[in-house]
Amino acid sequence: MRNFRELKVYQKSLDLTEEVYRFKDGLPKTEEFGLKDQFRRSVTSISINISEGVAKATNKHFKTYLEH
Repeated sequence: MRNFRELKVYQKSLDLTEEVYRFKDGLPKTEEFGLKDQFRRSVTSISINISEGVAKATNKHFKTYLEH
């Protein structure tokens, strides 16, 4: 099994997560359950899909997780 923490795409996804969290904190309070929540869920799913995909048996399955 590959170590997903060593993949550049995974590392970049964590950087993006930090950037998006800083950005969303600047949005109005009225967006707490709208845009802020959507940003949070979307950006978090990137690193999660990468880490889950690495555990799959084939590169084809891994690529599918990356596409998501």
